[in-house]
Amino acid sequence: MMEKRAQMTIFVIVAIVIVALLGLYFVIRGGIGIEGVPSELRPVFDYYESCIKDESEVAIKLAGTQGGYVNVPDYISGSEYAPFSSQLNFLGFPVPYWSYVSGNGLIKEQVPSKRDIERNIGDYIEERIKECDFDSYYSQGYEIEIEEPRVNVNINENNVRINADSRLSVSKAGTKGNRQEHNIVISSKFGRFYDLARK
Repeated sequence: MMEKRAQMTIFVIVAIVIVALLGLYFVIRGGIGIEGVPSELRPVFDYYESCIKDESEVAIKLAGTQGGYVNVPDYISGSEYAPFSSQLNFLGFPVPYWSYVSGNGLIKEQVPSKRDIERNIGDYIEERIKECDFDSYYSQGYEIEIEEPRVNVNINENNVRINADSRLSVSKAGTKGNRQEHNIVISSKFGRFYDLARK
């Protein structure tokens, strides 16, 4: 009985050593990156994620300067009785009031929910990342295929998490790699300021 346990222990140790050596071989050789993408294809994946990050930052800044709106609602003018409008023009940026008096004297509210803001930021990113420019990679012989993106956004107190579900497949000279999900975390106090503004 003791011999069988000793033999089993030896087999387990040998298996662990073989797996560790294989992993070390691929990492040292550079054939497979840490995330399962061949190292010679990494620049394309890095570029796509930087494109997602750049567009995400633009969307968050837009929402921050426009009262939580990426796409500002229609302008509604006031009247002689209530000379207010639904927006403030601040240095050329339309900033919708969260609460205002309409032209006929009614108090109106247009406070975007956090879920609406997340959805609008996601829609903006989905549209903009379709325009990421891979021309320099095509000219180097890369073959690139990208699926239609679906972006999910989570606004937290101190960051915004972006998950872009879009299969990116890249190949060059017989080497292939792909990734389905692209996760970006942007440091931002947007969520904290939104909560303060709601209070």
